[in-house]
Amino acid sequence: MINYRLMAAAFFFYGIFSGLAGQDIHQAAKAGDLEEVARLIGKDPSLLNLKSSGGSSPLHFAATHEDPAVAEYLLSMGAPVNEYNASGYTPLHYAAVYNREAVASVLILHGGDPETCSLEGQTSLHMAAISGASEVTSILLDNHAACDSRDDYGRTPLLLAARESGDVLTAEILLQYGADIDAVDKNGSGALELSAWRGYKTFTE
Repeated sequence: MINYRLMAAAFFFYGIFSGLAGQDIHQAAKAGDLEEVARLIGKDPSLLNLKSSGGSSPLHFAATHEDPAVAEYLLSMGAPVNEYNASGYTPLHYAAVYNREAVASVLILHGGDPETCSLEGQTSLHMAAISGASEVTSILLDNHAACDSRDDYGRTPLLLAARESGDVLTAEILLQYGADIDAVDKNGSGALELSAWRGYKTFTE
């Protein structure tokens, strides 16, 4: 059986951690160090789009930090908001999985598209559901993210919330926005079955 959670995590974190060592701009962006990011880009503007070996830009790294200041600065300097890394993730995917509410709002305000898909067909809403990021789930749905979009395994965000995070609040938010409670994946498994299989008792109560 494919360990879906580990496979997804491997693809996701490869893009943000590979090649980090030695790339000062990436370290500063990930740390939320606006002064250092501005200093480095002021000295060498090409750093704005410098890629890690995983294909991540400084904006990808900034999206993992809770303070949106670095992301706002990079966007003001012209950083592409919907750029993919080698694993097919955009900065908004990272803001979603880290539940960075303020950063997600900034990215969307600058044109971040909730419907862009990773190599596994996952939108930012899928990633928010996987990590139980309820705040970002609400933001994405408020900005017209499709609540029943399916990834390459036929899983909707609700199915992923049931299978991966078991987060009841995220599931409730998805249902409030019209998620199909009867949806099943390619294996014919529904939300209650998947959550029970994972042992998420509070999800099935």
